[in-house]
Amino acid sequence: MPFEDEDFRWAASDGPRWRFGQTNYRIYVRDRQTGKRAVWFLGTTLGSWRVVVPRYLWRLPWHYGRFAFTCEQVVDGQYSTYRIETRSRWAPLALELDHHADAPLELPGFADTKTALDVLTHPLDGFFRRRDGHLGTYSVWHERLAPTPGRVRHARIGLLDRLGIVPFAEQAAAHSVLIQPRTEFQIHLPPRRC
Repeated sequence: MPFEDEDFRWAASDGPRWRFGQTNYRIYVRDRQTGKRAVWFLGTTLGSWRVVVPRYLWRLPWHYGRFAFTCEQVVDGQYSTYRIETRSRWAPLALELDHHADAPLELPGFADTKTALDVLTHPLDGFFRRRDGHLGTYSVWHERLAPTPGRVRHARIGLLDRLGIVPFAEQAAAHSVLIQPRTEFQIHLPPRRC
């Protein structure tokens, strides 16, 4: 899930705001015992030196990357160009999308669109493996999203290929591409150790 933070700031501060790229790598999971849905965070690539705080202070699996966004919107909110590149040793990324803002959302494998959007976009409890090997958790909050559909034109997501989750040859056949032009969100930090 790549995006550009436009006015990042620490929640307890009215101080400076920063702009940088960010990609969160996550997998949707279900607790085998309770059946509750959750997100497993593989990690995050952040385009700012501020990555040192979550990486070293909180031991989050966050990594530095250099981002290049080429994204242009036309008047109706549809993107005419949507390309992102990230240079990162941990998770290099080259992604180009087509945006079809007026097309209906088709999300196979779910009972209906509302259920699909709840699972794919609504904040869930998140878990991750800390850099010291322990299990950690944190959560994210945002208003309900109203994404519009897109399609992968080109994808080369190094982390997913390297981990054997989705090889390069299969990355253009994504289950879904959901584009949300803007949203405000909060990351509840510091994370907790489980």
